[in-house]
Amino acid sequence: MKYKCKVCGFIHEGEFPDGYFCPVCGVTKFEFEEIKE
Repeated sequence: MKYKCKVCGFIHEGEFPDGYFCPVCGVTKFEFEEIKE
């Protein structure tokens, strides 16, 4: 699965580890949306 940060557009692949933050803008995993492929 892929997820896109709604704030900066960073793409994260796979599940989120506990305490995950976007490495680009620093928001939590709750600001990501699943990308439908």
